[in-house]
Amino acid sequence: MKLPDNSDMDLKEQKDHGTASFPCGLYEIFEVTDWEGVKHHWHDEVEILYFMKGDFQLDVNMETYHIQEECFYFINAGICIPSIQSPPAWNLPCSFTLAF
Repeated sequence: MKLPDNSDMDLKEQKDHGTASFPCGLYEIFEVTDWEGVKHHWHDEVEILYFMKGDFQLDVNMETYHIQEECFYFINAGICIPSIQSPPAWNLPCSFTLAF
């Protein structure tokens, strides 16, 4: 995969999402206490973020989105993102590879 010009290899997430036979990782984040959120990172997988409930700040390519209602966000591969949430907050990130 060709990296976008703004990709910093130091920020590349090193976690494998899913397995070789099922390259999809689904994560549940239900926070009721203070939590700093997910630090800046990017990965080769695309990601669908499902924000169920709470108050979130999502930064995508230097643009900040304030999320206060249920919604989905699609994040393409190679895009650097962090997310910050204020408890109580519930979201489901799903990262997966498009090419098998």
